[in-house]
Amino acid sequence: MRYSLNLSDHPLVNSAISSIPKHNVKELDLSEQCLFIKQRTYIADLMGAIPRNIDTLNLTKTQLGQMHTPILISLFESLPSHVTTLILSSNGLGESNKSNDDLKRIFQTISNRTSVQTIVLTDNALGQRRDDATIFDALTVDTLHLDNNELWRLSPATLVSILQQHASVHLGNNDLRRTQIEAITAAHIDTLKHLNLRANQLSRHGDSLIAMTQSLSALETLELADNALGAITTTQLTNLVRLLPVTLQRLDLSNNQLWRHQAHGLQSIFSAIQIGVTTLLLN
Repeated sequence: MRYSLNLSDHPLVNSAISSIPKHNVKELDLSEQCLFIKQRTYIADLMGAIPRNIDTLNLTKTQLGQMHTPILISLFESLPSHVTTLILSSNGLGESNKSNDDLKRIFQTISNRTSVQTIVLTDNALGQRRDDATIFDALTVDTLHLDNNELWRLSPATLVSILQQHASVHLGNNDLRRTQIEAITAAHIDTLKHLNLRANQLSRHGDSLIAMTQSLSALETLELADNALGAITTTQLTNLVRLLPVTLQRLDLSNNQLWRHQAHGLQSIFSAIQIGVTTLLLN
């Protein structure tokens, strides 16, 4: 259950803290508020007093990119240990005037909070920081969401490094390039368990996509929705599902116009799916 807290209703931090339910709420939603207009002590006190029942903090569209780096670091240092998921979507971090070193310090501060297991950085234009791959090295968590971040700008080596450092990575809507796909294949990553490649126009890459998915030997979940896979040949799609890692349990092929493959083609495709796959999404 989520609780949305409107800070403009609580000029005093004690009032804001006391308004947060202590039961049956898992997510504290502070999204779409200008946190930078609040005093530093207000934000730090609020973060430090988040009730123990809260494990997810949503700071989407809170203009974090406009906050001074020391204030942001103080904010994240104040996070209590029971917060395991941090949502920082749509804050313009990649296109802000912060230096690369500033972003590294911010990400390192979050990662040093050993309780934080998931960071959502969707829609932050982080691909614009392609000149310094160490920014991404500072993000050491289990699950990393980098959807819609212009990651096509990154070097293949940087993208490989991201996948090697996390058990679960979300790369939806990043227009990934063939050179990046081929670099992932060559790396033979055996630590990645969950990969989301939704809406990356992967039908352009055909055989390269097949080789890449085959090389991810520990993969348990693969999301390939919205990639127009109906445009590749029946043989290619059959090989894609036939050569998936034996560890795979969940495969999402939804919204791919698979109807383009005639009935006999679909039969060939479905019969090639690995026995271990227990969940298949197609709608």
